[in-house]
Amino acid sequence: MDWRPTRITRVVKVLGTSTKPLVVETDVGTALCKYCGNPAGTDALCSELIASELLALLSYDAPAHALVRLSKRFDLQEFGVHVEDGTAFLTRWEPLAITFSGEGGLLDSVSNPEMVSKVLVFDTWIKNVDRFVSSPGLSTENLDNLLFVPDNKRVRMMVIDHSHSFTETTFEDGFSDDWWDDEDVCGTHQSLATFVREDALHQGLDEISAVSREQLERIVGLVPPEWGLSQRARVRLVDGLLNRAGEMKHWLPRKLLREPPLGYELGKR
Repeated sequence: MDWRPTRITRVVKVLGTSTKPLVVETDVGTALCKYCGNPAGTDALCSELIASELLALLSYDAPAHALVRLSKRFDLQEFGVHVEDGTAFLTRWEPLAITFSGEGGLLDSVSNPEMVSKVLVFDTWIKNVDRFVSSPGLSTENLDNLLFVPDNKRVRMMVIDHSHSFTETTFEDGFSDDWWDDEDVCGTHQSLATFVREDALHQGLDEISAVSREQLERIVGLVPPEWGLSQRARVRLVDGLLNRAGEMKHWLPRKLLREPPLGYELGKR
């Protein structure tokens, strides 16, 4: 379904997460808005746009997204929010969605069960540390970063929120020559473990490794200049994603299926 908002008409409320996103009304309905001036900076906007475009390229389930100008005429200082004039990142609001409870029972009803495996591949590829990560040096559990929307008598799993992906520092400082060359697995959660399927895992790896340099350059080229992503960072990001996708085919199945993180038994359903 095509979704093309052209303007923001009203700010409804401010949410309390790290980027202080806005729930807004647009000329085509309600949306979630991340904006210039947000506490996490424009790197968060770059992450959101690039990740969302990659999800769309792969035809993975995620809310529709768009870029719209947002003016600081929306004075939100009473909420402790500073808005700057500039291009904002919007995702379509899913009014009937529920977030992940952390319990496996909800996953029994998903109409797209392959996404459990593919989102793990995707999160690891883009180094998304803000959904589910558990390692000696880092532990994250943001259950709200998975949505479940009604789909006939079942539910469809959708992935959201990629503000803290690709690098743990900044886009300008975080892309060393070997930033992509680690075997850190992202997206792991105990409730997801038994729903991981080896066939879907390998399909996800094939899909990300089939993404071409030209496709990545087109996506990275969509980042507005005002978000401050330098040409050097763009090139290193494209190079790194290509290299990481190729290398993951060798180590991710081993890490997940033969050395399960946290001792979870994966793929038993």
